Amino acid sequence: MYLFCHKGRSDMRLIGKVQAPSEPNGITCLAIEDDPFDTKGYYLFGYLSLTEESEFDFWFETLVLAMQQAEIDWGVKPDDWQDEEISGTER
Repeated sequence: MYLFCHKGRSDMRLIGKVQAPSEPNGITCLAIEDDPFDTKGYYLFGYLSLTEESEFDFWFETLVLAMQQAEIDWGVKPDDWQDEEISGTER
């Protein structure tokens, strides 16, 4: 189960693994990060690999909406998300 209760912390994000890489773009991993200072919403990022830049980002007003889209488009369920600390070099 996701534990994303870090609203306002810019050093945390949620990571969700895509079980079968999405075709045709090969997305293997998603991340959700909050944006408490600018848009006050949530960004959903898609990655080929977490060591590379994201292939896309979508903005959502709420965490629930971002997670619903991740489940619809990539099959990442709410219980699949894990908290991850972001190092200073990733921001």
